Amino acid sequence: MSEPKIAVRPRGAYSRFDWADAAPVREHVQSLVDLGYSKRAIAQTSGVPYSTILALLKGYNGSPRTKVMIENAEALLRTNPLNLPPLREPAPPKPPRVVKHRPKTRYETFLKVDYERSAREVAEILGVTVRAVRYYRRRRREEQSRA
Repeated sequence: MSEPKIAVRPRGAYSRFDWADAAPVREHVQSLVDLGYSKRAIAQTSGVPYSTILALLKGYNGSPRTKVMIENAEALLRTNPLNLPPLREPAPPKPPRVVKHRPKTRYETFLKVDYERSAREVAEILGVTVRAVRYYRRRRREEQSRA
């Protein structure tokens, strides 16, 4: 990438910093972002604060900054894909979240299908303790006796 020229703005009467026009710097940073580099990686490599890059690209109130400090402009313009960390492969998509039912609901669902197994077999299939299976069986018997 060819390095754009920095247009220096005259320092104001009470300004402590020299400022440069932000347009060429913004285009350069946006081209790096478009290549797939993160704004945080660009900030760490160039030594420019992350907030400066955000202000340069998006601004604080929706309008991007029109000027940037010359030191930051030079550092950002020196940043190129050769001195940035290599791009990472995108993370694989997360598997869909399985909603686990309460043990009682799982046990009741299982009872509709198979109720001739031992408490230990049911516990292994449902992933609960044998004690929980016995508890729910006892509760079910009590509920049936009341009805």
